[in-house]
Amino acid sequence: IEIARTTPDDRLTIALDGAIRDGLTTEDFLHRRIADLRTRGRYGIPKLLRVIEGSEVSRGGQSWLEREFLRLVAAAGLPTPATQQVLGRRTPHTMIRVDFCFPGTSLVVETSGYRFHRTPSQASIDAARVNRLVLDGWTVLPFTYRQVVDEPANVIASVCEALARSAAA
Repeated sequence: IEIARTTPDDRLTIALDGAIRDGLTTEDFLHRRIADLRTRGRYGIPKLLRVIEGSEVSRGGQSWLEREFLRLVAAAGLPTPATQQVLGRRTPHTMIRVDFCFPGTSLVVETSGYRFHRTPSQASIDAARVNRLVLDGWTVLPFTYRQVVDEPANVIASVCEALARSAAA
């Protein structure tokens, strides 16, 4: 709440999403604290509420690459996808959580940075996840860091085509 007063919205979004991802706070806890502190001269509260409510276009992205994809989608005027959605199970004990799912469609987008998708073991896990999603009826578009950064027009064109196909189905 204190850093919200002086931190730009995009940086506050990154901090908030990181804290929630890492289990350091929850939106419920923040709303309760905001209610407790609202009348005590906390000038960052309105900005923090805007960020929590998702007015920052990159809200929900859990990495730089995910936030960049959200910025591309917003700039293209496309519908905002839901982030970090659980859509199934890869094994009886392992859930499949996807980066982006466009509500009302069967479109899933996965962004793959080098940090977490570079080992043969992780490549096998990623393939099993995509296979399960496809078998469950999802259309999956995986994009690499290089594609999002160097070929944003191609990324958006692919998403637009997949959304159009989903709407026609």
